[in-house]
Amino acid sequence: MDVLNLTDLVRLPMYGGKSSKSYWLQAPHDLEYSEVVKVTLLCDLEFFNFPFDSHVCDFCFGDPNYEVDGLEFDDVLAFYGNRGTSYGQPSIFFESPRLTFEVAIEAMKSYNRSRIALEDEIYSYAKIRLHLRRDSIGQLLAGFYIPTGIFAALSVLSFVISHEQVSKHCIALH
Repeated sequence: MDVLNLTDLVRLPMYGGKSSKSYWLQAPHDLEYSEVVKVTLLCDLEFFNFPFDSHVCDFCFGDPNYEVDGLEFDDVLAFYGNRGTSYGQPSIFFESPRLTFEVAIEAMKSYNRSRIALEDEIYSYAKIRLHLRRDSIGQLLAGFYIPTGIFAALSVLSFVISHEQVSKHCIALH
């Protein structure tokens, strides 16, 4: 299996089993394959509008060992927990207390691509798109306005204190 922008792939055992794979044979000649994996991907993130930013990250996978006539992916079914979506259906939205983003999972249409060196060989790929959106006024307040306000208030306070009082306290400390 080939995963674009992959940094790490760990095969995990299925619930209650020792294997990470399962196969289903369906009529007339379809083979369904599923596998539980933990994938770490690289995504380009642009933070120009932080903390009101949004990003798109594509999880694309296929098998460059078999051309389209030997292996063709159907459109993806994407699941999170007990909720699922497929191509053309609404995305699955979820929030995590560990993330500062609202995350949406969108199942995309499968597509064909060729290797760069071998234009005549076409391979099937499937795609899941992750939408990351942050619209956090709280982060803006806590990360920028409150610290800036405290710094400004302490600066103003330093102008209120006369330098004679500071000199007396400094001499008393020595």
